Amino acid sequence: MSKLETNTIDTISGTSNLTIGSSNASTITLKSGATLTNFPANTPAFEAYPSGTQTISADSWTKLNFATERFDTDGTYDASNSKFTPAVSGKYYIYAIMDVAPSGNGDQIGLRIYKNGSLVTQNILGLTSQYIKSGNNNAWFAYSTQISDTDDYFEIYGYFSDNAAVVQTTGTLFGAYKVIGA
Repeated sequence: MSKLETNTIDTISGTSNLTIGSSNASTITLKSGATLTNFPANTPAFEAYPSGTQTISADSWTKLNFATERFDTDGTYDASNSKFTPAVSGKYYIYAIMDVAPSGNGDQIGLRIYKNGSLVTQNILGLTSQYIKSGNNNAWFAYSTQISDTDDYFEIYGYFSDNAAVVQTTGTLFGAYKVIGA
């Protein structure tokens, strides 16, 4: 095996592709602990959760408040308005989870993802009164892969039928990250 020592490998002037190896079966081995830089990342990305409980009125879609950031890689999440504006065009995986304590029986629980004020996806789950009466909280989720321009924004709305419900701080999330290579 030969050894090549150099500080920089660059393409020939006027070209933009650099090929390492002569086939798709080539393997590049890095030293343990080596760091690769300048590769695409799944950013911007964020995850937020409520800073306190929030009541959802019966049979009403209510915008959920996610005022506390767990992380926000690029400062693109607006915690004061519970909006995600990616600022970078691309495809994003957006998710939300809602955990509620109902004030009574309900037939349905749901979540919606809105883009620029318009519904893009929703999940609605039918519930049985036996489940609600057991005292369990209900977790439900919505998710979506959305193509975004730099100024698009995303929001989350929650729903509980028949009776009001309190959205719990623990177990309720809103997050997103950029999908690489999509």
